[in-house]
Amino acid sequence: MRLARFFRVALPAVLCAGLAACGGSEAGRPVDVTAREYAFQGLPATLEPGDVTFSVDNMGTEVHELHVFKLDEDVEAFSELLDLSQDEAQDRMSTVGMAMADPGNTESFDAEMSPGRYAAVCLIPVGTMPEEGHSGHDMEEMEDMVFDPHADNHMRRGMFAEFTVG
Repeated sequence: MRLARFFRVALPAVLCAGLAACGGSEAGRPVDVTAREYAFQGLPATLEPGDVTFSVDNMGTEVHELHVFKLDEDVEAFSELLDLSQDEAQDRMSTVGMAMADPGNTESFDAEMSPGRYAAVCLIPVGTMPEEGHSGHDMEEMEDMVFDPHADNHMRRGMFAEFTVG
């Protein structure tokens, strides 16, 4: 009886661990993106669903990030979310992943991409240099800057792109 209980409890855990080792934590297809002031290069217009490893190579002089959001089906363009409150905008998209890179560095993140529409954006305030962190802003202040129509961040200078998975 004890042996049967062991297999009923332990076998599923072993199988799950084995599956994770075979694919869940492995890097996916590479998507290499170059960041410069104030644009992304190399981001394809379409991707196939599945595991992807996004890498952002910062060839600019400021800190940049590649922040990927999945857009809700009723969002026609990422830019329309900027007219909404922060809470309303966040209700209409979901974060997939993010990597932030200092000038001359490359950072990456893995993501499971399902069919749909996505936006890649850099939300960093203009003028952010590595030694300054985020120009003295904490993450909450940076989020507020994204939805402030008067804030000067990389996205508002054109550092965003939309793409489709499917």
